[in-house]
Amino acid sequence: MKKFPCLAFVSALSACAFHVPALDPLDAGEGAVDGGAWEEGGGDDGGAAVDLPASVGGDLAEGPDLSCEASCVGGSLHGCGGITATCLLGCSTTGGAHCQAIQPSGGGVTAGDLQPQPGQASMVFAADATLHGDTGAIDGVRPAGAGVIAGIGFNVAGGVGVFTFGDVTLAPGKTLTLVGPNPVALVSTGVSIVGGIIDARGTCAVPGPGAGAGGAPQSMGGGAGGGGGTDSGAHN
Repeated sequence: MKKFPCLAFVSALSACAFHVPALDPLDAGEGAVDGGAWEEGGGDDGGAAVDLPASVGGDLAEGPDLSCEASCVGGSLHGCGGITATCLLGCSTTGGAHCQAIQPSGGGVTAGDLQPQPGQASMVFAADATLHGDTGAIDGVRPAGAGVIAGIGFNVAGGVGVFTFGDVTLAPGKTLTLVGPNPVALVSTGVSIVGGIIDARGTCAVPGPGAGAGGAPQSMGGGAGGGGGTDSGAHN
C-alpha cells in the first residue's frame, strides 16, 4: 500500500506590515515632544500638557522592526511576529522564503485545482469503479456533469478530464478503471492512499484515456492513428 502525503497543499502566508502614525511637523516654538507629552504653546509659557496615544508616545526610535523578513527553519516558514507555517513540501529561500507548492503544467490541471473547493469531500473507493474522462461520471459513485457533485469535482481543461478530491483512498485489491477519449488527471488536495490498481489500459472496444477504439476484424481502427485492416488469409 502506498501513501502519498498531500498531493497538493498550499499554505499562503502574508507578510506582515506595520504603519507608525506620522506626527505633524512642529514649527519652532509651537510644540515639542517630551517623554510622551505634547506641550502646546512651546517653551515655558504655561501651555497644557496632553498625553500622547500609546502607539505614538515613548521612544519613537523603538518602533516595530520594518525590516523583518520571512525565513526557512527546517521544513517550516517563519514570518514576522512569530507566525509559523509547516511546509508539507519543504521550505525554499529561492526568490524569498516561502513554502514550496506543486506547480501544474501541461494545460490540464491548474493551480486552482490544487485548492480545496466548496462541497469537496474525502473519498474511499471500497469497490471497483470506472471513471469516464469525458463526462465526469464514476459508475455507482458520481453522475456525469461539471463542478463538484457527490463531493468530487470534475472539469475538462485542455482536453484533459480532471477529477478533484479531498483525501482519496483506493482500498487494497480494488481497481479504478479509467475510460473515455480524454486523458485523465486525478488530483487530491489531501492525502492519497493507493492500495489497489489504477487501470488505464482500456479494451479494444472501450479505449483507455486519450486513446481510440480498436477496429473490428478486417476494419479500420478509431482515433487519429487508426489504420486499415486486411485479411492475409493466414491465422495463427
